[in-house]
Amino acid sequence: MATYPESPREAFQQLRSLSEQLAEPARRPQALADLRALAELARDKPEGAPLRLTSVVVAVGSSQARLELLLLPSIFAPEAWAHTFLEGLLKVPLDEYAGKRLVEVGSGSGWICLALARFTRLAHVLGVDLNPHSAPLAWCNAWLNGDEALVSRLSFGESDLLRQVPVGEPWDFVVGCIPQVLRGEGLPAEVSQADEQALYDLSNYCAIQNVYEDHFGLGLNARLLDEAPERLSPEGRLLLNLAGRPGRAIIERMFTRRGFTTWVRVAKRVMQAADTDIRPLVVLEQRTRREFEFFMDAHSPEPLRAATALGWLTAGHPIWHEVAVWEARLALPRETLALRAALRELGVPGLQEELDLANAPPEQLGFVAALTERLARAPLLPYAHESGDRSLRQLVARYLGRFFDLRLSEEEIFVAPEREQAVYSLLLSTCDEGDGVLVSHNLHAVYAPVLDKAGVRVTVTHNTLGEIRQLLSAFDVKVVLLAVEPGERASMAELRGILAEAERRGILVVLDESAFFNITAEVEPRTLFEFLAREPHPSHLVVLYGLIKNAVFPDWELTLLLPVPAPLRAGLEVAAEVTYSRISTLVQWFYERTFAELLAFRIAFAEPQPPPERGTPQVPRSRRIARLEAFSAFAPKVFREEDRERIRLDYGENESPLPPPLLEGLVAACAAPRDAGDQHGLAEAVAAFLLETRGVRYEPGEITLAP
Repeated sequence: MATYPESPREAFQQLRSLSEQLAEPARRPQALADLRALAELARDKPEGAPLRLTSVVVAVGSSQARLELLLLPSIFAPEAWAHTFLEGLLKVPLDEYAGKRLVEVGSGSGWICLALARFTRLAHVLGVDLNPHSAPLAWCNAWLNGDEALVSRLSFGESDLLRQVPVGEPWDFVVGCIPQVLRGEGLPAEVSQADEQALYDLSNYCAIQNVYEDHFGLGLNARLLDEAPERLSPEGRLLLNLAGRPGRAIIERMFTRRGFTTWVRVAKRVMQAADTDIRPLVVLEQRTRREFEFFMDAHSPEPLRAATALGWLTAGHPIWHEVAVWEARLALPRETLALRAALRELGVPGLQEELDLANAPPEQLGFVAALTERLARAPLLPYAHESGDRSLRQLVARYLGRFFDLRLSEEEIFVAPEREQAVYSLLLSTCDEGDGVLVSHNLHAVYAPVLDKAGVRVTVTHNTLGEIRQLLSAFDVKVVLLAVEPGERASMAELRGILAEAERRGILVVLDESAFFNITAEVEPRTLFEFLAREPHPSHLVVLYGLIKNAVFPDWELTLLLPVPAPLRAGLEVAAEVTYSRISTLVQWFYERTFAELLAFRIAFAEPQPPPERGTPQVPRSRRIARLEAFSAFAPKVFREEDRERIRLDYGENESPLPPPLLEGLVAACAAPRDAGDQHGLAEAVAAFLLETRGVRYEPGEITLAP
């Protein structure tokens, strides 16, 4: 027979015992009878009683349900915050819940889970709470208001946010209404030993989480965002009930910097709960110099800062603040999850809390994930080959063959850093000081510094190919450097004339196609690739493709030279070594991945044809490069490049594992936003850090944030 408990502890023990009995089909009928009897005893009991029964009416469209809820003193009763939360959850079109799985964080009495099970066709609803009193109470409320079919779709458990929720089975929705008021002390360290008031405070306050958002009372919600991605399905969604006190810009940034795209489902102004102390927000406001937002009434046009709101509240007046249900989903789930997994593999999962993924495009995130995986397998940054590693040159050769039917071997492709350095290496290899170089007007401004550095005699020509061909006959030059204007790309007759004259006189023609080359799987009309593919190989032509249109990493330029005859390649390798102008390994890895992804989308239905045999042209060769080639460092190699056992003592070809701080720095630098945008609250956080750790006060406006 049910008896009314004399204390909250006795009430909890009764509910825990009943929840265990309800879980056993054989004992369930008697347990249900005892539960209903206990609920009747708790009816009309006042707030603060060991156990009381309250009711809440939930209406959706023409449907309405009255839920009767048992409450312990340690558990929040449904109030304005929670009503807004449920309203936001039910703003989601109900058919989108059908057959899906949802977990609620901070489920308390379980009434939100119960309402969702009543009004939606969710396949399963899990409620979790840090408060150990929550799950037994929620189970009892479920059986008090539902039949076996409804309860079979519900489950409840104890969890610190999502930590005790298994990762293996993804959830379609993660929802929560958790504290946003920071309390540095007074919260229970061990919840199993806490009294009712301490457990109740867990619903109002949160401890410092050691994340950036602690400055705004959002640390616990930020930690939930950090834990959610691996537990969400690829199209899974988050819905969080958040007070607007920090301001919408701060809240939005909490989501976006973690890779979520977000919007507000529903927003209302509610009266500040009387049992929540806002003095911690006043302290935060003073420390961070970032104002929180309160209102004098439900329709006030302007917000009050926390300090003013506290004064108004102390004078006996109510204060209001916004409560909004924010919906979010990962903007790039595949890339974001891959990056997070790679960071765990590298052993630095905490680094993800420091990254800003707000504006990261998929190419950037995908590369950073691949880079992190690579460094986890082998924490090395190898010294790139003088002409670019074979792996990259092979990919470029496959790309040209598959997309443009241009068949080249990897030995005919030379990879240099930025195009200015590529031209400088070409000039070192082919010209001595004082030798003549013909440069079209459209390229002179780009290459003037390196032409001057190489010490060559420059003649600037028109941009019109016909006139360049005529001028070529009047000048003694070793190299012609030109670009074909758009209006002349339909017919290459004049270019053929220039190449014929160059071959007759032993002149090297360097054709800069940088402005017209895009790394893409789309059809690119009138490229020089088609010209090279269909024409008999012009022996004195090298086409230069500066990859200058990298929107992801604008400063990561790479230059392709092709086709490069063997004698010129040897000179370029020496020039690359003596000028220390090998390509960056990181840049090479980025373009390797780019070309590999393009090839993955282009299907070949036949074996690739081998490149045609080509003769060895007599291209110009400078005396200075010949002198350099005679040095012993450039003697023919007597080892295999791919030999993992080799140890070179002639120059820096040996790499040691990178130290962990450098690994973290590389990953963070590659993940850094190209356009940082408006770093909401970051200047205030930096100012607070300097004040707390250095005792120096700066205004946020005095701090400059560099990308």
